[in-house]
Amino acid sequence: MTIKRLALLTILLTYLLIVFGGYVASSKSGMGCGPEWPLCNGDVVPTLHGDTLIEFTHRVIGAVLGIVSIILFAKILRSEAGSMVHTLVYWMLALLYCTPKVRFQL
Repeated sequence: MTIKRLALLTILLTYLLIVFGGYVASSKSGMGCGPEWPLCNGDVVPTLHGDTLIEFTHRVIGAVLGIVSIILFAKILRSEAGSMVHTLVYWMLALLYCTPKVRFQL
């Protein structure tokens, strides 16, 4: 897969994660997997129904986004892109993995 397609996939997955996160919040499904991480209700793959299905789907989208981001990062670093592009890709990972997790009270 080309860098452009991976970048587009990363953008689309990020948008999907944000939109689905809004759905998790509005449906009050945030504790569908309980407080455990990475397990969901004590299982790697729980019984998927109701709030658990919604929360677990959000976790899966986030995991896929993380993997695709790391692949994109590696492909860009291996490419002959300029130093500005390399700087931007480091910022991409920093913003994805190091931003504080903000919780809103609804």
